[in-house]
Amino acid sequence: THDPILAHVPGYRLDGSGSVTLSSADQTQTAQVGLNTATSNWGLNFALAYKSFGNIRRGSQGGRSLMQRLRNDSRTERILNETQSPNEYETFDLNSKFLVKLSESQELTAAFQFNRQESVPRYDVFEARSDSVFLFDPQERQLGYLRYRNTRGGAFFNTATITLSLHRQFERRLRQKFGSDTETSDQFETVTTGVQLQFNKLIAKKQIGRASCRERV
Repeated sequence: THDPILAHVPGYRLDGSGSVTLSSADQTQTAQVGLNTATSNWGLNFALAYKSFGNIRRGSQGGRSLMQRLRNDSRTERILNETQSPNEYETFDLNSKFLVKLSESQELTAAFQFNRQESVPRYDVFEARSDSVFLFDPQERQLGYLRYRNTRGGAFFNTATITLSLHRQFERRLRQKFGSDTETSDQFETVTTGVQLQFNKLIAKKQIGRASCRERV
C-alpha cells in the first residue's frame, strides 16, 4: 500500500475509487473499493477487495495437446475433464495505512494488511485421484508495522528509520483419501516479530545506508 499523500494547503481532502471485474475464461469476479483522505498533518489510505475464482477450462489450442499428453500418461486412472474442477475459491483483502506528521522532519506511519482465502483446493491431487478432498481452509496472513522516520539528520546520518513489525500466517488443511470415509485435519501457525533500524547518509552525492534487522519466529 502506498504512503498517504498529505494535503499541501490547509483543509480536508477526501477521494475514493471502485472497480468490478468479470472474466468468463476462469469464472472470476472481483470487486474493490478504496478510500483516501488527508489533511496537511495526517493521511489515511484504505482498500478492501473481494475475489472469487472459478473452475478453469482448458484452452482450445494448447489445451488439446496438453489433454493428449495427459491421456498418454501411465496413470490411466487420472481424471481428465476439459474443465478443471475443483478450482474455485474466494479471497478477501484489506490494506490500510495511516501517516501522521509529527514535525517538519518527523513522521509516524502505522500500517495493517490482512488476507484470507477460503476453501482453496489442490486440483492436482484430485486429478491424480490420490485425494477426493484436499483443501486449505482457511489460509490467513496479517502484517502490521509501526515506522518512525526522521529526516532532520545529524553528524552520522541524513535519514533515520525505525520499524517495529508483527507478521502472522495461519492455514488449516483438510484432506480425505480416495475411497476413504475419514477426513483428516491439521493446521499451522507462524508468528514473526521484527525490529529494523536503518540509517542513510549522503556523502559526495552518493547515498550510503546501513540497515540492521532482527526477527523472532
